Amino acid sequence: MKRDPKTRCLIRTFLVYLAVLAVGVLILVKAIMVQTKEGDELRALADQVETRFDTLQASRGDILACDGSLLATDVPIFEVGIDPQVIDDSVFNSGVDQLSKQLAGMFPKRSAERWKTGLIEARNNNKRYFLVDLNVTLGQYREMETFAILNKGNLKGGLTKSQPKFKRIHPYGSLASRTIGYVSDGKLVGLESAYDSILRGQDGHHRQRHLHHGVWIPMEDPNNIEAVDGNDIVSTLDIGIQDIAERALRHAIVENKAEQGCAIVMEVATGDVKAITNLQRDKQTNRCQELYNFALGVGIEPGSTFKLASMLVLLENFPDLNINSHINIGSGPLVFSGKKMFDDHTIHSDGRVTIREVFEQSSNKGTAKLITDYFGAHPERYVNSLYGMGLNVPLGTGMAGEAKPYIKHPIYDKNNWAKTSLPWMSIGYELRLPPLQILTLYNAVANEGKMLKPQFIKEIRKEGITLQTMEPVVLKEHIASQKTIDSIQSMMEGVVLRGTAKMLRGTEYGIAGKTGTAQLYNVEKKAYKWVNAEGRLERDYNVTFVGYFPAKNPVYSCIVVISKAKGRFYSAGKVAAPAFKEIADRVYATKIKGMMDAEANDVKKADSTIRHQSEAAAYLAGIGLDYTDHSLGSEWTTTSFSKEDGKYVISPMQFDSLRVPNVKGMNITDAVYLLENMGWNIAFEGYGKVMQQSVTPGDTLQPGRLITLTLGKQ
Repeated sequence: MKRDPKTRCLIRTFLVYLAVLAVGVLILVKAIMVQTKEGDELRALADQVETRFDTLQASRGDILACDGSLLATDVPIFEVGIDPQVIDDSVFNSGVDQLSKQLAGMFPKRSAERWKTGLIEARNNNKRYFLVDLNVTLGQYREMETFAILNKGNLKGGLTKSQPKFKRIHPYGSLASRTIGYVSDGKLVGLESAYDSILRGQDGHHRQRHLHHGVWIPMEDPNNIEAVDGNDIVSTLDIGIQDIAERALRHAIVENKAEQGCAIVMEVATGDVKAITNLQRDKQTNRCQELYNFALGVGIEPGSTFKLASMLVLLENFPDLNINSHINIGSGPLVFSGKKMFDDHTIHSDGRVTIREVFEQSSNKGTAKLITDYFGAHPERYVNSLYGMGLNVPLGTGMAGEAKPYIKHPIYDKNNWAKTSLPWMSIGYELRLPPLQILTLYNAVANEGKMLKPQFIKEIRKEGITLQTMEPVVLKEHIASQKTIDSIQSMMEGVVLRGTAKMLRGTEYGIAGKTGTAQLYNVEKKAYKWVNAEGRLERDYNVTFVGYFPAKNPVYSCIVVISKAKGRFYSAGKVAAPAFKEIADRVYATKIKGMMDAEANDVKKADSTIRHQSEAAAYLAGIGLDYTDHSLGSEWTTTSFSKEDGKYVISPMQFDSLRVPNVKGMNITDAVYLLENMGWNIAFEGYGKVMQQSVTPGDTLQPGRLITLTLGKQ
């Protein structure tokens, strides 16, 4: 049966209504499901797409010089781009020329025309990110915010930047670069490594929300963690002294065509390392650069500089020995178990030399004879005494790569001990010490026997506030008795006045030290000397001068080591000593002299020189000091300051008839009169007052023997 048209129309309308109703019900059900069951999952998915956690890199702490100058610091670096699509047409068209010129001025890798072309192409191609540069500093970014177009802000000007990454910079360039160290691909060197736990800080992370391409903004989140920047360290390094040391070392290496060298300057009273430099010369370019911490990381055979350690052991174990006593070393080589030992020069033709002369003239034969005569039956006593000074253990500076010293023992190293080991060890062979350890020993002598650990940092700071101050660390309270130290100090001054470093005489402040010229063992040739391709005998040397200045009341100790010099000279006195003097002269002029002059101007002080009673009162009155005369008619007097009444006191000078008096500072007439009356024969050299005496004050008197007085201006 056919339905009429009206009925068919109603049926169709009803079906359409049902379909629409069904779709609506489905949409409603889905919406309810989204709001309830699936909502959390979808919101999490949206968060994954539109938000992220970015790492907040902590800024590494600064490394400062002792005066607060920046040696190493972090600067924030950004990746910066532009979103051309957010810029209005009118703003873009009117400002693109000026912006291109400004970008070319800051980033000249592109011309203004190329910047303009790149911006227009990015805009026309609907690109949402146009890279400007990967390494933009904060200062550059702040300036870019003032550029045409970009000054409209991020949303209208399109300027975007990444989270900061930090770049380590060194304001003084290569100065002390190996000591300061570096951070590169996770590798740490120098102070950066030793104090990484203090410097590195702790990274954080922040949730960021995406606005448009390249633009992410921070958002609040309970899981956000702020970065904690590292602490700063104040090093002991002095920029002025470091520069002096590097210049002097570079000059010595280049002038003497050497392979490499190092120089260290240490403050005597604290052990603070004020300068440390290591340079290697490129034979093609003749340029020097710092590639390895030779001063700390390489053990060397110290050669004659080790004679100081041998003398310390000798005088300390046999306190009755007098450094003016004679021994006979003969005129030819000495033979130890079939092996010959030579001296570089003859001291006296008859072979009779004093212990003082053995040290001052750096006699190999004399040193070896003394040590074998006194320790030959029990060499372990000699080695144990070296161990007792701590020379066989690392200094424990905390710096990566510190070389371990090597001093073999006749009992514990029997396989490496030979009959010739004792004499050759006594002159600095068959053992190894890094240069810093050699300097630490000499610094102890300058510091009246107290051995201090070399220090590289003074303070730890946070935002300018001191968190911790590093005090001097005592390794050995006394490496020897005061009598032994006095004798060693006297002989070290004699090295400069009469010995192998006479070229260092004549300074107004005085230098005490020791030369060392050590033959280098060639591993490839397996020998200390060899015949080269031209048929000539060849050998290499480490040459060293190590000591302190001023000779009286020393402030700094210093070591200079030069390796494989190929110029006119190869000896320590000709190569290393001049570099030491260059350092000492300039450090004295810039760091010490002004301080001493200021002290002299501020406070008038009297010295304790022995004076005849008739001159003592005139001396004190002449420099304007109040005094009380308690000399009681004594012929010889000395002066001292009384804290009770604030005056100087003239007191009788009491002499021990069996001991040598200290005549330093006396005029030559009084000194000769006094010593001759005590039974001495006197010789003197120079002009002025007594600056040195060849017999150490306090030594046992030996009537009829000669004492030599060295005169000079005070």
